[in-house]
Amino acid sequence: MKPNLSISTTNKDAEQRIVLEKWADCGFKGTYLGATGLGKCKIGVMAAGNDIKEYLRKYKGIPSWLIVVPTENLRDNEWIKEFKKWGYEDELDYVTLECIQTAYKRSGEYFKGLIVDEVHTALSPEYKKLLQNNHFDKILCLTATIDDPEKKEFLEKYAPIFYETSLSKAKELEIVSNFKIFNLPIALTEAELKEYAEADDAFNKYFSTFDTAQGRSFALVKACMNKNKARHWAGCIKGNGETVRNHAFKVMGAIRKRKKICYDAINKIQAVKDINKIFKNKKTIVFSESIAFADEVKKALENNCVVYHSKITEKRKKEALEAFKDNCNVLSTVKALNVGFNVPACSLGIIASGSSKSLDLLQRLGRTLRWEDDKLAIFIQLYVKDSQEQKWVEKRCKNVAEVVWIKNIEELKSY
Repeated sequence: MKPNLSISTTNKDAEQRIVLEKWADCGFKGTYLGATGLGKCKIGVMAAGNDIKEYLRKYKGIPSWLIVVPTENLRDNEWIKEFKKWGYEDELDYVTLECIQTAYKRSGEYFKGLIVDEVHTALSPEYKKLLQNNHFDKILCLTATIDDPEKKEFLEKYAPIFYETSLSKAKELEIVSNFKIFNLPIALTEAELKEYAEADDAFNKYFSTFDTAQGRSFALVKACMNKNKARHWAGCIKGNGETVRNHAFKVMGAIRKRKKICYDAINKIQAVKDINKIFKNKKTIVFSESIAFADEVKKALENNCVVYHSKITEKRKKEALEAFKDNCNVLSTVKALNVGFNVPACSLGIIASGSSKSLDLLQRLGRTLRWEDDKLAIFIQLYVKDSQEQKWVEKRCKNVAEVVWIKNIEELKSY
């Protein structure tokens, strides 16, 4: 039976209706890829809420649903708010909300339905056990995108991808705000350049150890960090087992060194300050990969900035979010706000550092793209020019059309 939905009155409502109809068409088991801001939580609430209502109307018993999320904030706040917001507060009595960090331990249990929010976070070898070891009549998995082919292959068995609303489509439908992405090059200092060159030379030197007929492989490097595997592969590549293992560690050490230099580049702090001056009235989130860098941003911007990362207490996190919503213009964070944070007034995002994954970009974009009339969201990615970081930026925004590569910060002033 298809979900009992009222007639849609907006593009967003219409797209949500299509998602639920497509889910019904595929037997109520599948994964939806939706741009952040489209209302994936609402879709999940309607899927569970309507099913619970229908079951209670027709049958006796308890129509139990399990909703699995990656963070405590989503578990304790966001999903509960969504159930109440959309008129399904009574149905919450039949819902168990749980973080994946404990949910995967369930075994031999039955639920009427399962929703896995941000499913890409729930597909590690351990977390997969949730789907493997329990039974669900209906499964709805939600995320923005899935980069990993192995994760896609696993989902194909339990909850195949049945529909996608890309970021470009969401923008066309005016579901998310209009936006522009600018990629801004940053120069290293002389000392940083020297360090980076040394790390890059070491990487190239030791990575050559792992030349095979199929080319060089990071998977092989990681495998050879294990003593037994290094000994096994020593016959196929250069050196004995101990040499191979030593070179594997040197490769990974060089990679970490290059990352750290790029992540914590001193000139990025000045760039953040300059961008803040240009867009001083915009609510801004600065994303980084380093707690030390996030703290330096806070120091540089002083009282106009609050910091949010895993090293501060829950009380301070709550205070930081409240301050950002009320009277502070800049929030400096690491990865903690990639998921499940919503401040519609936020219209400027700065990625001071990030991975090569498109999912990370889409999630961070989502923090600034919440719909507001006449809003233009600006997103600025900083990268060290002619470094590995430039390649990461190129890769993660490869399929995003709204990207402009600029030469200097002056080009931002017209926006």
